[in-house]
Formats: sequence, structure tokens, C-alpha cells
Amino acid sequence: MNKRKLIVLFMAALTLGACTTEDDPGETEGLDPIEEEAAIEDEPNEAIITEEDLAPVSDEELEQAELVENLDEYEEFAEQDGFDPNDYDAYLVSEGTRRVFVFMEGDVQIFKTIYVEEDNSLEIIDVANEQVIQNSPI
Repeated sequence: MNKRKLIVLFMAALTLGACTTEDDPGETEGLDPIEEEAAIEDEPNEAIITEEDLAPVSDEELEQAELVENLDEYEEFAEQDGFDPNDYDAYLVSEGTRRVFVFMEGDVQIFKTIYVEEDNSLEIIDVANEQVIQNSPI
């Protein structure tokens, strides 16, 4: 009777062993610790940019915007290197959870910045090309 138990045990182990071959397409492969760390580092800390963010500010919003002569009181411009805000006329479009500035050259919107205080993140958008220059924490 011991031989019978031993054979059944051997067959069960063999069957289970056959189920875990590397040829199984449903099997997932784990990352080694170095790959795992690299995958975590590759995850962006960026905010999601919407079509509205890329678009120029409306004429209505621009009419209500406040011309800002001194940008020194706004912390987001000290740390960024996407463009020189002092080269343009700066208009504060909205302030609150999202502070939006438009930088103009004459009547043309050149850059738009969106500072999110909660995340301490800054988005710099090249309005003319609808292109994101910066989207990261500062």
C-alpha cells in the first residue's frame, strides 16, 4: 500500500510540475529588483495636459486679465528655464487652485503657464505650436 501512495504522490507532483513550464503564454514574468526600480523611476510625475490647456486663452478672458509688471512675487518663475518671462508682457488670467498666465508679444499669445499650487507643478505651453515645454513639479 505504501508503494501505491508513493506512485500517486509522484504522479501528482509530475502533473503539477508540467503545469508550470515556461512555455505557458499565460504566465507572467516578474521583474528583478533593478528593473522594478527603473520602472518606478520611469513613471511620470506629470499632470495631464488637456486640449483646453494647449489652446490660447479666449479674448474674453484676456480682456479681464491683469497686466503684471513684476513677476518676482510668483515663485514658479524662479525655478523654470523654459523661457525668459521678462521678455514678454505677462497677463494674470486666473488665480486660485490653478494660476494661469499668458505671455504676449504685441497682440500674439506666445506662452501660457499653469501653476498648480497643490502639486507645486508648472506647465509651460508654447501656445503658437500647441506644444508642452515643461510639465513637472518645481
